[in-house]
Amino acid sequence: MTGKVFELAIKRAGTLEREKVRDALAGLEFKGILPGKFKVDKTGLQVGHEWVVLQWQNGKKELIWPSDVATKKLQYPFTPWDKR
Repeated sequence: MTGKVFELAIKRAGTLEREKVRDALAGLEFKGILPGKFKVDKTGLQVGHEWVVLQWQNGKKELIWPSDVATKKLQYPFTPWDKR
């Protein structure tokens, strides 16, 4: 994710100059699969991150939330540990 952030900021700045890349980060916003929405405010604080929820289903880790990027729906009730 860090690489993608820097790639977009450098493209936006049009240079590798540190101050210009830093300024390009301000207001940078995009949506990826993980961690989801990335948005930085003018002070550099990450304000767009959305948490994700994962669940093991049939021996595989599945992304169940946020729903717009989910790979599976929540399984509930959960299978008891001794039956997995």
